[in-house]
Amino acid sequence: MLDVVRRFNLYNGGGALPPRWGLGFWHRVPTLFSDKEVNEEVAKFEKRGFPLSVVGLEPGWMSRSYPWTYEWDKTRFPEVEKEVQEIARLRIQLIPYLYTAFADYAFEGTPPVRAMNLEEGYQADSRTDKGVLDATENPYAMAVKREVKDQFMVGPSLLVAPLFVGEKERQVILPQGKWYDFYTGEFAGEGEVITVSPGLEKIPV
Repeated sequence: MLDVVRRFNLYNGGGALPPRWGLGFWHRVPTLFSDKEVNEEVAKFEKRGFPLSVVGLEPGWMSRSYPWTYEWDKTRFPEVEKEVQEIARLRIQLIPYLYTAFADYAFEGTPPVRAMNLEEGYQADSRTDKGVLDATENPYAMAVKREVKDQFMVGPSLLVAPLFVGEKERQVILPQGKWYDFYTGEFAGEGEVITVSPGLEKIPV
């Protein structure tokens, strides 16, 4: 099926290849900033260890915007500044990988983010629920096929399985091949269903 998707994408001109800075960390500033103020803004980000690829407009995460405080807004968000810094750095580290994935999209037609059923060796049990007649929602009592739609691939080697509100653990279906925890490098499994409990700081990858 993935080959069909590739050929369809190439037939339609291939995927867009974004510039590498387009995959980096963006930040917004007021429109009235001068060039000197923008340079000072960049220097402050460097001082605090935040990567910065693009300077845009309008802030949102600080306790006050005009003038800026560079303090995490604790009234709107939990105290997660450290985690945000780590995620921002991780995004920068992944730019070569992501750029390669988008290049595969542009030249080979392989989607950089794709459903699991496009992966070779991926097997997930799906079930078909008998349709219940409903004059509005299901007037023909059509059956509904239940599939796994809450995990996906990014590039050729990253499997992402996010947790949702209220979840502390989840099951992840691993395709064929050996899979390793992204953060620790430990062996996670091979063509099997595993249960992960990453905590709030990490997305299962």
